[in-house]
Amino acid sequence: MKTRSFVASALAAAVAGLPAVAAQIAADNPQSIVDALTVAGYRAELKTDDLGDPLVLSSAAGAGFPIAVHGRTNGAACTSVAFQTGHDLEGGTTPAAVNRRNAENRYAKAHLDDENDPCLEMDINLEAGGMADALFMANVRLWEESTGAFQTHIGW
Repeated sequence: MKTRSFVASALAAAVAGLPAVAAQIAADNPQSIVDALTVAGYRAELKTDDLGDPLVLSSAAGAGFPIAVHGRTNGAACTSVAFQTGHDLEGGTTPAAVNRRNAENRYAKAHLDDENDPCLEMDINLEAGGMADALFMANVRLWEESTGAFQTHIGW
């Protein structure tokens, strides 16, 4: 009896000394994205897009943006998310301005929509179990910085 009690106590002490497992953010669990954003102080709401796919609505740098969930196969197994924003500029902008912005910035990439309005996107691969909450939030901060710099670049 004493041996069993000692083993149980030793096991409990060993487990208590282990670091806490970080929350995992996964594309196939879009609520995990909403939860991480909300805990960090961002507005976040889970919706469904026109195709029935999950869509998280949030905002950063004073602009709302969707986080689209991609890679669904038969309604499941989502593998990535895409942060997206677009800005309706009178007269749009030029491919040269977008190309210059892309050449100077590494992560989020700009393009023009069909009205020559500038758009910004940043994809995050969440395959193979997703990513830790801390890394996901580092990507959110990178997106927020990229969005602010993009707005400055396009004169928003």
